[in-house]
This record gives sequence, structure tokens and C-alpha cells, in this order.
Amino acid sequence: MDDETDARKKDFEENWKEASGAQFITDNAPKSIGVGNIGVYRRFTPRNTFTYVLRAELTGVGDDLTEAWNLVKKVRNKISPELFTEVNTSLYKIMPETILFHADNKFPAPK
Repeated sequence: MDDETDARKKDFEENWKEASGAQFITDNAPKSIGVGNIGVYRRFTPRNTFTYVLRAELTGVGDDLTEAWNLVKKVRNKISPELFTEVNTSLYKIMPETILFHADNKFPAPK
């Protein structure tokens, strides 16, 4: 990586909440859709597609995804529409059988 890329990466990582849109989501998400965990993930293997992924859990979203998609559009417009791509997450579902740990429970017993 060149010095300019390293500096941009360092700046992004130091200010990730603002730079990624995480703070915007926390401040602007309607209470009805709720915000759970939110974070930015960095790719460690070099690719030309993307370096960072913003993941936000919207805990109150039901069958009507209108408010959630409106929030996604606001984040894109606020942060940088030309840099952000969206993935249609309408099919992403929490499957209880895949949850290894839940905050209300103790760690699962070793098998």
C-alpha cells in the first residue's frame, strides 16, 4: 500500500463510527426498527471489491421492510453514495438453531 492509502485507512479506522455511517444509524434510526449491535468489519485478504463492511442489526424490523430500506438510503446519501453498495438483505433471517451463545444464557456446555 502507498502512504496515501495507509493514511486514509488509518483515518477511517480511527473514526469508523462517523466514517462508516454507524453513528448516523444510531442517531437517526426510528425507534420502531431499533438498533442492536453495529460494527465495521475489515477484510484482511486483499481484493478489488471492498475493504470494509458495515453491519447493523435492526432488531425491531418485522415483515414490512420499508422503514429499514429508507434508513439504508439515508445512510448511503449521507455518507457517500458512490462508494457504498447495498445488498438486498430481505432474505437474511436469524435461525435459532445457528445461535451458539445468547446473552441471557451461560456458554453452552462442552460436547
